[in-house]
Amino acid sequence: LGNDATAVTIHVFDLNGAKVRSIDLGSTSEGPHVAVWDGLTDAASPAPPGTYQFSVVANDLQGDAVPTQTFFDGVVTGVNFDGERPHVLVGQVSVPIEEIIEVQN
Repeated sequence: LGNDATAVTIHVFDLNGAKVRSIDLGSTSEGPHVAVWDGLTDAASPAPPGTYQFSVVANDLQGDAVPTQTFFDGVVTGVNFDGERPHVLVGQVSVPIEEIIEVQN
């Protein structure tokens, strides 16, 4: 988070853009944070296997948007050299090589 926020919510979407889950984190301080989705829907049932996207919405005390930056980690399952630039596959997610910020073994 770019600043302290009084309301932070993570929204999880399926590949069709349908919202699967909203996770309310409440008041959260500026800086990096880790959140883990438990794989459940808002109805508390397991989400079907697949690829999901997420967004983070944060607001300050006045209701103004707080800047956010999101990251995810995973195991590299392949590299794709099709097109103009290489992409790393993390599961089913294709990530442009220039967006990778850290590699560990």
